[in-house]
Amino acid sequence: MRQTLRPAKGQPADAYTKRDKTVQFDGLWRTAKLTEADYSSAYQVAEKEYGRLLTLLIAQARQP
Repeated sequence: MRQTLRPAKGQPADAYTKRDKTVQFDGLWRTAKLTEADYSSAYQVAEKEYGRLLTLLIAQARQP
């Protein structure tokens, strides 16, 4: 099954910025001047970073 890399209907798009490059995950990879593979790769990188940051925040919140 193919993952849809766009927001649900009526929801805002996510965006990821690293250094000076921002990718908006609205499903319009051509508009972003990316290949579909590059768009998908950027999404995977953003998801991994988001997960890493959430893990750090949860660990910090659990500290006494």
